[in-house]
Amino acid sequence: MNDQQRGGVRIDDLEFVLHRPDTWTTVYIDGPAGEPPGTVEQRMDALERRLEDAGAPEADRRVIASALGTDGDTPAFPSSRWLAVRDGRVEAAASFTGARLGPERVVQGAFPEVAPLLRHLSTERRILIIETERAGARLSTEQVGRADRRTAEVVDGETAQITKVQAGGWSHAGYQRHAEEVWRRNQSEVADAANQLIEERRPDRIFVTGDVRARTMLIGDLHVTDPERIVEVDADTLAAGSDDTALDRAIDESVADAGRQLIVDARDRSAAGGGRDGATGVAEVVEALQQGRVEVMVLDPRMTESGTELIALTSEPWIALSSAEDFDVEGTRVASTEALARAAIMTGARVLFDEEDLADAEERPDRTAAPPIAVLRWPRTDQEVAARAQQGHPSQAEGEDPEEEHGRDPDTEGHPSQAEGEDPDDR
Repeated sequence: MNDQQRGGVRIDDLEFVLHRPDTWTTVYIDGPAGEPPGTVEQRMDALERRLEDAGAPEADRRVIASALGTDGDTPAFPSSRWLAVRDGRVEAAASFTGARLGPERVVQGAFPEVAPLLRHLSTERRILIIETERAGARLSTEQVGRADRRTAEVVDGETAQITKVQAGGWSHAGYQRHAEEVWRRNQSEVADAANQLIEERRPDRIFVTGDVRARTMLIGDLHVTDPERIVEVDADTLAAGSDDTALDRAIDESVADAGRQLIVDARDRSAAGGGRDGATGVAEVVEALQQGRVEVMVLDPRMTESGTELIALTSEPWIALSSAEDFDVEGTRVASTEALARAAIMTGARVLFDEEDLADAEERPDRTAAPPIAVLRWPRTDQEVAARAQQGHPSQAEGEDPEEEHGRDPDTEGHPSQAEGEDPDDR
């Protein structure tokens, strides 16, 4: 994942901006809503005041106003924008379709806030759409949640004598065979183009629409090791008078299912081997991050609302629970979610947010944030398991009985990953 382009923001870019503390201004706000010019000016004036209140330098305020003052590359409403600015330069920026995931943020700090960005990236999927017909196909790529659909290639095959209607001078069987051969050649060209895009773009899902027979021919020629990545949509989106309703619905449902499955798989893998393959709770996940051992980390978005902090270190191991002195490196106290996310990025781990699937206008349940979990790159050894059992669970609060960890009531006893001395009512 480190070298993958994510619609204008690379994980490598985040490693660069998160490497050392500096004076950063982070903005995460709603995108343009098609307002009249006067309303846009009022919105930008309000943002200017918020930036000034946050302590953003004048150079940062100017470049943010310039970057957000036009609708040029912004998706249609609703949308959201994220920018990380330093010394009057936009070092990283992204636009997203759909509503914000969490509150607006206009802040200044030692590091840019990346949790809002990562929440969107966690739900994004790269897809390839193949709209096929007897004479060719239209191939499009899309970063779901980020940018508009883009036509990557149009394949124009043979069109003569392809309708399977008998022509004068031809036997019926001969004409049928000829039409079938032309049809197969066309779909072979489509498959070649699609397979090249699959190799180059590595889409998470491939959607195939169009003529039923053409779809059947094409799918068999796609070079995909996991057939579940292919979603056949029973719609002919290239036919006259058709629209993309069925295709868009299939994309939304498939992408949502894929996101949920990623979380389920991560939790299952973390729990495998009697806990040998995973870490649970802030302290245990921090320990795994310090070892560069985390492959995937899952965070509850509610953690972003907590006032707890961890130490972001200027070099390896990148994160500490309470003191940088133990590692002989400089450290800065930051929000726990940001510290965990930064350490994950700096060690090449994937960050997922377990977003709640709420219906429109449905209120979010009132509960405590679930503890972070991690999938380990390599399992704990027998010696590590024995030492862990002897010392007690690393993520438990001081004095807690490890046998009672899963039976505690977070409303009365505090969250198991809560910092020592923290008041659970402050969450």
